[in-house]
Amino acid sequence: VCQNIANNKDNPKDMIDNHEFIKLLFITISEGVTEMNQTARQNALLVCQNLSFPSDTRAKLLQAMEGKFFEALISTADNLVNSLNATAAEKAMAVIANMANKKENNLPMVQNSKFLSMAIRYARSQDGELKRHAINILAKIAAGSLETAPALLASEEESALEVMMGVVRTAGTDLKKWKKGNSNEFWALTFLMNLSQAPYAGPHMIKAGVFELIEPFVSQTSKECLQAGITVVYLISADKTKEEQIKTLLSKNTPTLDRIVALLENTLNGEGDGKGKTGNNIE
Repeated sequence: VCQNIANNKDNPKDMIDNHEFIKLLFITISEGVTEMNQTARQNALLVCQNLSFPSDTRAKLLQAMEGKFFEALISTADNLVNSLNATAAEKAMAVIANMANKKENNLPMVQNSKFLSMAIRYARSQDGELKRHAINILAKIAAGSLETAPALLASEEESALEVMMGVVRTAGTDLKKWKKGNSNEFWALTFLMNLSQAPYAGPHMIKAGVFELIEPFVSQTSKECLQAGITVVYLISADKTKEEQIKTLLSKNTPTLDRIVALLENTLNGEGDGKGKTGNNIE
């Protein structure tokens, strides 16, 4: 019943403001998983997914119970020891992915070392939904790169940048062979584009080999080539020693550069489909 109520876009804000209701969800999610409560925990997380869809509820959900609610989601997502928790872990990651759509949440998320470590680990070594959600989350957090770049570039083992470059590298240089839609490689490339917007990140990305990694994409014709081209444009100012090399690359691929300019013009003028499907506009 609660899931259906939360499915109405007008209800989530009031539901999150109801402290007793949020506390009940928290208790249900936080309980140690057993065969008796497995279904209840999954249903509670489905309610959380519906609560996290509206833009104006995502920050509230992150801050609920002074951050304890977010910690409960992390603990659920990070519990792969108990096989009964597998589905709940995927649903918890789906909730966090929705919450990551709010730029206001990006910095608090990366400041949580347990969460960031888990997201990077899942993006690197997990399969299926957990990997997909982790890559998606990191790409969205990179959208707030002016604040989140230091955390995304730092790691005791492997940084988010290194993991995402690995995803792109594994997908290969022929964009026609990439999986269509919101694939892991698409979101990994989106991560690079978002991260490159932070001046702090540019030199690190150049040093890591991002330019060489995405260079083959710029001359191809697809939505992904535009992401690569935009990333290259941002990297121009990051390393003066690469400036001429990058400008040469763009000058040899003027159709891509022209499309980037057209996208900017259409975005400013409110034209295009808003999703990049027509090639006129990109989000």
